[in-house]
Amino acid sequence: MKLLTIYEDDPSLLGSPTFCAIFECLARVPHESRVVSPRIGSISITSDGFIIADGNFLGSAEDLEKNLYGLCEYFGVETFEADILLKNAMDWRRGGNAYDKIEVHHV
Repeated sequence: MKLLTIYEDDPSLLGSPTFCAIFECLARVPHESRVVSPRIGSISITSDGFIIADGNFLGSAEDLEKNLYGLCEYFGVETFEADILLKNAMDWRRGGNAYDKIEVHHV
């Protein structure tokens, strides 16, 4: 099973509407198919580790990472799925997209 499949079956299983909107953005779910409003167009992680979504502060990158990897563990999903999702956020902690440096192995 994949996180996207879980989302498609029942988005509420991912948690709060805010987290679901973050997931939709990171998973690049087409805007017309998203179930949460308002829709998030882009996510950036500031150099000091905070999430900015469409110009709004949403919390810490550490919490986002814990939540994504926690979902993988809870649902028995490979953690590379969280790695892939995180690559869709612009991460400025290391001067660009730090997640580009993650080596992702597809099964």
